[in-house]
Amino acid sequence: MSYASGKIVRAAGILLAMNLLSRILGYVRDAVIAGHFGTSGATDAYMVAYTIPYFLQSIVGMAFVMIIVPILTDYGVKGQKEEMWKAASVIFNWTALLLTAAALIGIAGSEVLVKLMAPGFTGDTAVLAQELTRIIMPSIIFMGLGMLITGILNAQHVFGVPAFAPAAENIIVILSVIFLSSSLGIHGLALGTLIGFMFFLFVQIPSLKKLNFKYFLNFDIHHPALLKAASGLIPIIFGVGVNQIYLALNRAFASFVAEGSISAIDFAYRLINLPLGIFAATISTVVFPTMSEHAASGNKWEFAKTLIRGLNLVSFIIIPSAVGLLVLSSPVVAMLFQRGAFDHRATVMTAAALAYFTLGMYGWGANMVITRAYYALNDIKTPVTAGIISVIVNVILSYLLLPFLGHGALPLANSISVSVQTALLMIFITKHLPYIEFTSLGKAFAKVLAASLIMGFAVYFISRELDFSVYLETAVCVGLGVVLYIFAAYIFRIEEISFIGELVARKLKGVC
Repeated sequence: MSYASGKIVRAAGILLAMNLLSRILGYVRDAVIAGHFGTSGATDAYMVAYTIPYFLQSIVGMAFVMIIVPILTDYGVKGQKEEMWKAASVIFNWTALLLTAAALIGIAGSEVLVKLMAPGFTGDTAVLAQELTRIIMPSIIFMGLGMLITGILNAQHVFGVPAFAPAAENIIVILSVIFLSSSLGIHGLALGTLIGFMFFLFVQIPSLKKLNFKYFLNFDIHHPALLKAASGLIPIIFGVGVNQIYLALNRAFASFVAEGSISAIDFAYRLINLPLGIFAATISTVVFPTMSEHAASGNKWEFAKTLIRGLNLVSFIIIPSAVGLLVLSSPVVAMLFQRGAFDHRATVMTAAALAYFTLGMYGWGANMVITRAYYALNDIKTPVTAGIISVIVNVILSYLLLPFLGHGALPLANSISVSVQTALLMIFITKHLPYIEFTSLGKAFAKVLAASLIMGFAVYFISRELDFSVYLETAVCVGLGVVLYIFAAYIFRIEEISFIGELVARKLKGVC
């Protein structure tokens, strides 16, 4: 394995462990929230109030990472260390100033925001959503600065601590539900969310010191790094934020159907984000700085190889995960959430949404990698174009399917739309990388899909014959599915099985 591949393997191992911890804690957080509040009107109000910071974390925050990694990498490749820190400081200072202003505006305009995000809310539910929005809104300051520091650290190939930061946030939210919900109710959860975002920022600061980060109190509005970041921010926000636009549209459409629909869709989306957040996010995060370095040095051949490697790894892990979640949607939801206020009706609604979401999981996973390829190449227009098309498709499909499929129409529309977006991005990337080997990508995809379908059919028929508790049935089916998929991967000689095996072997060797 080459030195560059070795760097990716080592970084992926660290990031994978931290993402796994974060996602497990994320599940615990969702399970605790579901157990205490169920799919009630209060939960819907919290989900709407949480939309703004979550929307900004996933869009603006990720846009900060997308912007700053190529900018700082360019300075680093040229050996301009002090200029790199000065650029980071200028961007950090203006980000803090603007996010503080945005938080104040959001607090003052909470009533308008709730009406825009959930036009179907009336009475006490609307008032509660406004109260929770005012509590949570200041978190966007800590979220934005935390994501900016994540980008700075990633540009220096530091991945572990930034990946742990969301875990720290989840721990605080879990504790807030346990210790504050009895006295403050859903307001305690909102307060815990704010404190959690504060921890998200603070846990990353010591890593900056280890890099000998030099801070400059500089607000130079004409700094080239700031101008480049500012000119690209809006297009990148839209390009990386299409998924969150889907979720916002889901909440708007779902506010007109059965109560609990918003929560059911949110819980289902978080379930598909377990494999996406652990594996696809790990792969895309690790390859992004490497692609940026290849782009800065003009090495498009290595750039294309890194991109294909990332996409192949995504398909190898995400496709079988999607098939498994589709086949086991009901028992998985029941095992993870059905307790307390989360009853059988909530399980049925969430499982239906989950099944439709799984159809777009590869699209979401591949999108994480290929979108970063465009930003590494400083092409911000193409992702915007593809994003606009996908949002239009999503709105049309949501409107047409909602009367027939209820809340299930919304995740189905999301899945189709993101698949369209990803397909367009793959087609358009050839203008930058004319020699990219899509043939090898297609062969790998076909092998992975075949192995996954074999596993899926086997697990489906096995699950029909089992008469165990939901916990044991799910555990047995998941275990058998993993074994069957690995066996099928070896039979089909899927290259990524060797790559994953080498990664695990290296990590185990390091532990021993």
